[in-house]
Amino acid sequence: MKRYAFALAAMAAGLIFFVSKAPAQPGKPLSAVLEAKQQAVLSAEVTAKVEHIVKELGQKFSKGDLLIALDEGSYRPSVSKNQAAASAANKNFEVTQKLYEGKSASPLDLENARKDVGMASANVALSQKELAGCRIYAPFSGRVKKVYVREYELVDKGKPLIEVVDDHLLQARILLPSTLFGKVHVGQEVSIEVVETGATAAGTITNVGEVLDPASATYEIYADVPNTGDSLRSGMTGRLAPPADAAQ
Repeated sequence: MKRYAFALAAMAAGLIFFVSKAPAQPGKPLSAVLEAKQQAVLSAEVTAKVEHIVKELGQKFSKGDLLIALDEGSYRPSVSKNQAAASAANKNFEVTQKLYEGKSASPLDLENARKDVGMASANVALSQKELAGCRIYAPFSGRVKKVYVREYELVDKGKPLIEVVDDHLLQARILLPSTLFGKVHVGQEVSIEVVETGATAAGTITNVGEVLDPASATYEIYADVPNTGDSLRSGMTGRLAPPADAAQ
């Protein structure tokens, strides 16, 4: 019987499945492509020169590891300057408060001194935030997918610096025919034979879509696929058999 294939467009995270337009039967293999469940493009929070790229393409890292260092030269002096101003503002407030208690300063003098403290503290916080932005840390454990800059390059605030993926847990985004609607559920297990390795990866359905696409007569389900043994990579392909109890 002639088949007509449907393709689910690649998303930021998910697994693409191609399914037959004909009613799916238990055990009939479906094609699959693996993608990382969690990934992120980290951008520059300040304008600065790239000082050091710590993690390069394909390298692994742990959550909190330094990925890219930007030059702090324009921001560290600002922190020291604002901290000194904040210290002076605090001392001035203390003096003004004593004068106020001794009837030698007006309520307005005291209020202005208090406002100066608040403004100085805000400036310290802002400069510290800018300084912290010179260090790009890993938001999760994973590996580098792509580096967008080079060392010594001047980057503007908002420019993408590095793309990272967490491939410890992969996700399957599955497009199923409407004939299987209501016949799969969260918690069901699926098996994927990975073409590149020949090994079988186990997955568990985590989400089942409740809306059908009338144009293609399909709906989506998601499945988590643990990367046991760190042998799976984003972009690998496989063959998947629907859950055995899907037709029940």
